[in-house]
Amino acid sequence: EQDLYESLKDYVSKFGIENFSANTSMLWKLAKLSEKYGQPGESVLLYKLVLKHYRRDTNIRKIREEFDSVTVREKDNYVPLRQYYELVAYRKEIDTLRPPQGVLTKMESWVNSGKADYGPTIGNLDSLLLFTSKRNSGLQSIGASYNEDLFFTTKVNGNWMEAQPFKTVNTRYNEGSACLSKDGKKLYFARCNSPDSFGNCDIFQATLSRDSVWGDVRNLGVNINTRAWDSHPSLSHSGDTLFFASDRLGGFGLSDIYYSVKDAQGNWQKALNIGPVINTRGNEVSPFFHHRYNVLYFSSDGQPLTFGDFDIYKSYRQETN
Repeated sequence: EQDLYESLKDYVSKFGIENFSANTSMLWKLAKLSEKYGQPGESVLLYKLVLKHYRRDTNIRKIREEFDSVTVREKDNYVPLRQYYELVAYRKEIDTLRPPQGVLTKMESWVNSGKADYGPTIGNLDSLLLFTSKRNSGLQSIGASYNEDLFFTTKVNGNWMEAQPFKTVNTRYNEGSACLSKDGKKLYFARCNSPDSFGNCDIFQATLSRDSVWGDVRNLGVNINTRAWDSHPSLSHSGDTLFFASDRLGGFGLSDIYYSVKDAQGNWQKALNIGPVINTRGNEVSPFFHHRYNVLYFSSDGQPLTFGDFDIYKSYRQETN
């Protein structure tokens, strides 16, 4: 059996995108063998891959039973919410230490509007917030329409200032899902339904000029964009890796997360799928690479353990030898 484990592991390591859903039975077999011959934790990762990429004809109930059997100890890492609050109340009685309280507050009326305001993201500084708004939407003769535009607000002395539009970036088409480079001079965003797009939504770039005006707005080109939906850009700290979501053909599921890396000349290379650990048979959208820490956040409706339709997840990059 150990020889089978080694052979199967080598074969699975060469899987392409199409193999994960077509050959989940091999992943399942490898996971079972890994419980006996693999490194600690390897079987759990393999079972997760099966749960992310299985086809409808897969015996998913049996796989979940196997997965639950090898992750039963993980329950020790979680405390029921009611028990947590009881512990906090007890600590209050015997200790002067008070845990911080999270307070959900609505941002000021000069930031929000009477229409939809959404897609917030921190800019290159903690004091800068970018977001998308439909406040400029209106009624046309053919019926209702909406216009998504990009806005920003800055924090001064602890207070968020009045939201301002990116005047030279916004158009009569739809702009949204923006992020800034670390130096604050490159703005990456999605523009939809415009004549200079390859698909219904593409990723664009704008550059801040010396007189502090955003200009040189241009499509990032065929290495990034396709005839499908391409949106939700997020930039790494160094500015040389761009993460985004796309529902292009050839992915693992309905919408996947992709990334592109700049070459030595500063050109974006052909985008690559970020892989089966993050992407599933469902939808992965809204990647956000933290502007200070090496953590990639994203939303998904296809991960094995979910609380609702879309949940928020995070992934850490691990260096391999």
